[in-house]
Amino acid sequence: MGFLKNFFVKRQIKASCFREERHSVPLVSVRRCIVLLDVEDAESDACLKFAKTYFGGRGIELKPFFLDMGKHAKDDIITTAVKTTILKRNLSIFGTLPEEMVAELKSEPADLYLCLVDNSLPVTRCFNAIVPAPFCVGLKDYACSPFSMVFKGSEEEQIQVNFHDSAKRLESIVNYLEMVV
Repeated sequence: MGFLKNFFVKRQIKASCFREERHSVPLVSVRRCIVLLDVEDAESDACLKFAKTYFGGRGIELKPFFLDMGKHAKDDIITTAVKTTILKRNLSIFGTLPEEMVAELKSEPADLYLCLVDNSLPVTRCFNAIVPAPFCVGLKDYACSPFSMVFKGSEEEQIQVNFHDSAKRLESIVNYLEMVV
């Protein structure tokens, strides 16, 4: 199954990937930001609130996407936006994004992409490659990742599997970007 999964992930990435060169963009030039949040992260709501406040205060349009890999029945109520939530049940059997999500993602390019998902699942790799933004910042580096910058967690965070301090991490990322970009 690993070979087939990799084949279909690479196929989706090749067909839909962002084709322009990735590079850093000064924060003052950013007009639109895409953020990918993990809803299984206990602090995803705090992250979203901070991102809305931070980017909204700077006149930057924020478009949040949500990764929800939990098991949900078709009748379950999803509290995030339906068009921008990646649900496990909507993925292909190989873990690739549905075409509607790809179209939604590519509909409006951004200047900055922040990936606050700390995994390299096939769906995350597809999303990261497709996102239409020249400047990408992530939390997990992997082979062929599109990230211009990667902010890895401390060893203590990696030991405690269920521990996420993503709100503080997001604040650190934007503070760092203000200083260097």
